Amino acid sequence: MKEKTDQKNRAPWIVIGILLLILVSLIGYVLVTGVPDDTKTSTYEIPHPDVILQMTTYEDILDSLYKENPLGLSSVKITDSLYTTEIGYFDPVTCKQTETLPVETDNITDYIQTVDHMLTDEELRRTYGNGGLAETTTIFGTWITNLTCTKDSDQFVISLQRDKLVLSGELSASTLRAINTWKKIIPERIALEREDFYR
Repeated sequence: MKEKTDQKNRAPWIVIGILLLILVSLIGYVLVTGVPDDTKTSTYEIPHPDVILQMTTYEDILDSLYKENPLGLSSVKITDSLYTTEIGYFDPVTCKQTETLPVETDNITDYIQTVDHMLTDEELRRTYGNGGLAETTTIFGTWITNLTCTKDSDQFVISLQRDKLVLSGELSASTLRAINTWKKIIPERIALEREDFYR
């Protein structure tokens, strides 16, 4: 009876010992091989308040990937996108806001056409103008374009937004250097946009 009791008492310690051996083996493996890192994500934020104001500037930055191909990509395609804003209508006399209407598209061309129509359409301006023609403006929205890219053996995603550039994927040193060079055009294009805006 005592022998059986001793065996029962030893059983939990045997299990604990086996688990400790497995844990030590795993720690040794990580120290030798390094922690597996299949996905790396880095974010480049455009300094506040230097956000992209004009869709034409945003589209220009996006087009540079295709037309200039500064990253030396073998393939690049848009996998998904979202462009939103609100159009504000204001009483022409009191300047008080009378209405906001949402805009949401997954296409830059549709976004530009829809926004232009809602800003200038006399029927809409009359509807929300309290007897006059309402003043209109766009209210800051969200622009996101996700691109799947291939460069040599690297496959990664670039997410271009109004205020940041997010990179996701396994990136080699040469790819990172190319991206670091390309992303410098963002504040440069924004500076040109400001010059045109305030000219």
